[in-house]
Amino acid sequence: MIQAISGNIIEPQIMGDSSDLHPVTILVALMFWGMMWGIIGMFLATPVTAALKILLQRIESTKPIADLMAGRFPELEKSDQVTAVDSAQ
Repeated sequence: MIQAISGNIIEPQIMGDSSDLHPVTILVALMFWGMMWGIIGMFLATPVTAALKILLQRIESTKPIADLMAGRFPELEKSDQVTAVDSAQ
């Protein structure tokens, strides 16, 4: 039970904080790269996904995908700002 909690909740959170990736992104990357390359893919999942996010962030047209990988939802943030401005008036 402790290993399941550690492996599925705590470690993705720590890795996500250090690499600016959302924990769900890390879990999906672990599953994808694990299926592609097996155990080696699981070891390389976070660095490869972080590098992919950095590349996507540098291209203006793919920046929303990089923000989504980091757990930032631009559409929701814009609606929150509009709501805050409306309530202030």
